Amino acid sequence: MIDIYVLNTDFQVVGVIDVFESFIWTDRFNSYGDCELYTAFDPKLIQLCVQGYYFYINQSEHLMIIEGLEIESSAENGNKLRITGRSLESILDRRIVWEQTTIVADTPFQDAVEKLISDALLDPQPYTIKNNVKVRNANQTAISNNRKMTNFVFERTDDSYIAGLSVEKVQYTGDNLYDILTAMFEDVNNTVGYRIFLNDEGQFVFKLYSGTDRSYSQEEYVLTNDKVMQQDKTYYELISGEYVVTQDVSFQKNKKYYEHRDIVPFVVFSNQFDNVINTNYLDSTEGMKNVTLVAGEGTGGARKTLIVGTDETSANAIKGLERRELYTDARDLRQADYKGNNYNLALQTRGYNKLVENSRVTSYEGQVEATRQYVFGKDFFMGDVIQMANEYGIEGNARVIEWVISISSNGYEVYPTFDAVQLIDSSVSDEEDEE
Repeated sequence: MIDIYVLNTDFQVVGVIDVFESFIWTDRFNSYGDCELYTAFDPKLIQLCVQGYYFYINQSEHLMIIEGLEIESSAENGNKLRITGRSLESILDRRIVWEQTTIVADTPFQDAVEKLISDALLDPQPYTIKNNVKVRNANQTAISNNRKMTNFVFERTDDSYIAGLSVEKVQYTGDNLYDILTAMFEDVNNTVGYRIFLNDEGQFVFKLYSGTDRSYSQEEYVLTNDKVMQQDKTYYELISGEYVVTQDVSFQKNKKYYEHRDIVPFVVFSNQFDNVINTNYLDSTEGMKNVTLVAGEGTGGARKTLIVGTDETSANAIKGLERRELYTDARDLRQADYKGNNYNLALQTRGYNKLVENSRVTSYEGQVEATRQYVFGKDFFMGDVIQMANEYGIEGNARVIEWVISISSNGYEVYPTFDAVQLIDSSVSDEEDEE
């Protein structure tokens, strides 16, 4: 039914496992995956499945690093062997930020990730910067060489969505690299994923990616190639993970502008198509906030404030009982770290993210049949947003966050799992209000 190939540290196949009691393999969107092989105890498997070797299956582009070997002794059921592992993305869990590192405000998201990866794996700390050049003494060189992974590569993506993301100023010392990246993905609402895969040259390749929207509400955008704004076109800016129509009448040097993509084919899972295994729907406004007063640098009446979530002067302003307010303290954002209007954008981003954290909870999770009408890896992929509907007519957009292969006495199952895509409408009023 499935063959599990065992690769040594030179990525050569040293054995194949095709007999076992159960096997689970899970790939994930922006975290490491894992696997578990459970079978009758066999001394040959202990010798074959060396910790640090790899599992590979034809059904996945990932490699799993063998990490755990557990022997269960039972007079009734006989001795059993459990072998576990995590995907190559777990390599990031093996590194820390060696020396104090500052990511300056407005750094493009991909640049920030690349710097952290470089400082931990490619051209590692410690080092000293002199005249914008990295230099090392003998001790620093020895440590850096020991930390370096010579077969690790950072491959930049040309994804226009990722190109439009940036980060706030942040500083790290001693933090775990995997934990840092996990927090960074959460800051962009888990709309960005990453994978580490083995290329033909035996290199571990790290690459960011975002999924394609294949739902009914899909909105895909690309960076515009226009040099001046065309009157018959609508241009958008990427703000806090959302594309909004720009209010600029001409292109600004420090901004990126987007146009709509062509719509891609829909992928729909519903009971009507008989391709839904189960769904779980939840809708709650209990903890929802929809307007936040963001307070930045300064004190008293001189403090910089900005309203996110509503346009107070608009006829569509949120008011009365529908208004749910939140205060966002952003005094840690310093205006000196930003250029031009970018400080307002940073405050806006902070406010938007706080509203997302306190948004209406619309959870739409489920498992689907993905081997017939819509095939995973052909019609849709990890990180894509698809359309889901249950038997009660409730529909929602959900992102592919896992791909699971499960083999046991219950049979052979292959399915993706999903998580709801959280969306909120936002607009911004730039006002200098008192605290």
